Amino acid sequence: MTSPRVYVGTYAKYNAANLAGAWLSVDDYVDSSDFYEAAKKLHSDEADAELMFQDYENIPTGLIGESWIDDAVWDYIKASDEEKEIFNIYRKAVGSEDDITVVLEAFQGVYRSPEDWAIEYFEDCMEVPQHLENYVDYSAFARDAGIDSVHFVEVGWDRTFVFYRF
Repeated sequence: MTSPRVYVGTYAKYNAANLAGAWLSVDDYVDSSDFYEAAKKLHSDEADAELMFQDYENIPTGLIGESWIDDAVWDYIKASDEEKEIFNIYRKAVGSEDDITVVLEAFQGVYRSPEDWAIEYFEDCMEVPQHLENYVDYSAFARDAGIDSVHFVEVGWDRTFVFYRF
């Protein structure tokens, strides 16, 4: 995957029909302060440059805007590819503004179906006597859990990502 990067210009240049700027690779910087410092240095030809992020790549929507970048971007780029997939699936399906650490805390695993999650939940948390196992409605339990305590995000026909709601 290509490194996360941002095209940094300024409002003054943009308003003067000048798109002069440069792509800055986000992972070259320790944090947002370091990034802003480099961006200001890039536009040191202006007395008080108002930075404008005109384009970006490989940064999730909601972590960057036209004139700001969230500190959570640096947590995101340190994450593994698997963690990034989990985060992107969650953000797209749930529409939450939570950062990656919150999403990974809420993540409970990938299952074939919500019912498979319910079966494992019962095995881990409850002891159902063997003679009563056939009476447990795992589908209904999963459905009810999805109403207020769990997000089920189905990806394809056999992958269900499960997240606790906070």
